[in-house]
Amino acid sequence: MASGDVSMQKGKSKDPNNEEPRRSTRFPGISQLLRSPMDHYSDHSRASVVDFPSKKIQDASQVQRLLSVPDTDGDELLQLLCRRSTEQRMEINCEFKKLFESDISAEIKRAIPKDSELRRLLLFLVTPNDEYLAQELWDALCDAKNVDLRTIIGIMGTHKWQDLQKIRCAYFRRFQRSLEKDLVRVKNPLRCGLLHILRNEVDNRPVDMNKTKKHSAFLGRSTIERGEETTKVFMQAACKYGFAHMRVVDLARQKINFEPIADAAQRLLGGNEGALVATRFRIALDEPAYYAETLRNSCQGMSTDHATVIRIVAGRSSIDMQDIKVAFRNKYHQTLEQWLRGGTVGFYQDGLVRLTHGNRAEVDKLTLVQKPDS
Repeated sequence: MASGDVSMQKGKSKDPNNEEPRRSTRFPGISQLLRSPMDHYSDHSRASVVDFPSKKIQDASQVQRLLSVPDTDGDELLQLLCRRSTEQRMEINCEFKKLFESDISAEIKRAIPKDSELRRLLLFLVTPNDEYLAQELWDALCDAKNVDLRTIIGIMGTHKWQDLQKIRCAYFRRFQRSLEKDLVRVKNPLRCGLLHILRNEVDNRPVDMNKTKKHSAFLGRSTIERGEETTKVFMQAACKYGFAHMRVVDLARQKINFEPIADAAQRLLGGNEGALVATRFRIALDEPAYYAETLRNSCQGMSTDHATVIRIVAGRSSIDMQDIKVAFRNKYHQTLEQWLRGGTVGFYQDGLVRLTHGNRAEVDKLTLVQKPDS
C-alpha cells in the first residue's frame, strides 16, 4: 500500500489511470508500522477525482444557473460537482457566497426534494467535511433514547485525532454544545472508548513498546475469554494508544495467535464494543480493504445504508478511491462500480458511479489539448 512494485526501466511511464496499487511487503520495518494509515494519501495520488482545469468563478455562476432552473432534477449540477475535487468544490462554495450572498447548501435544500438520497449526496459534495460529519454526529446523538451507534462508530472509529478535533470544533460552532458531553448518551464501556479516541492525541506520539508487549501478550493468549479485563485491554489497545500502537500489537500478536485481531474482538466483545475495536484495527492495518468491505456490506439493494455509502464514496474519492477499487475487485471479483449500480438508482446512482470512476482520463485529455506542442 505504501510503495510501488513498478518497473524502473527507462522510457516506461506510469499510467495515472492504472488502478494497480503500490504495494509493499506487509511489515517492511518498524518505521512503516509507526506511520499513520492516512499518511500515504496526503498527496492524493490515489484519488479517483483530481483537480479539474476550470475557473471557480465560472463554476460558481454555472451552479447558480443550474439551481435557478424551476423543478430542476439536479443531474447537471451533480455532473459538474462530481468532476471537481474536494478542494475545488470548497473553493466554488466560497466563490458562490461572494457572488450571490448565499450558501450552495441552502439553495440545494430549496431546489431538491427533502427525502432524497440525491440531495444528501449533493449536500455532502458542497459542505466542508468536518461540518457535514458534525451534523451526522448530531443527528446520531439527538435522540437520547435511540442513539445511532453505527454512525458514531463509522465516523469516530475511522478518523485520526487531528480530523476529530476539526469535527469536534465544527460540532460546537454549529450546535453550541460539547461533543464529549453529548456522548454521555452512549453507554459504557463504548463511551469510554469513544472519549479516549476524541481526547487522546496519540497519532503522532512515540509508541510505548512496553505497552504493546503487554497488550499483544494478553490478546494473543489461546485461553483468552470474554470478561471485563478482556474488554478493557481491547479498548485500550484500539482507542487509547493510536493506530501505530495497533499495528505493532497486531504484528507481535500474530506470532502467538493466527486469528485476525478484528475477528477476535468481535467474537470476544460482541455488540458495539466489538464493532468499534474491529473498525479501529481494520483501519489501522488495511484502510482500503476496510472501506471496500464496508461498501460491500452497506450497499445491499433495499437495505442499503445510504449515509455510509455517501460518506465513503464521496469522502474518499479525492483521497484513495483508486486503492479501494482495487481492494474491492481483488476480494469480490467484480468492480465497485458494478456493485454500486446494484444497490442504488437514478441520478444518485450516477453520481456515486462518477465519483468512483473518477475524472482522471478526462483531465489528462484536456491537459494534452491545452498543452502547446513542445
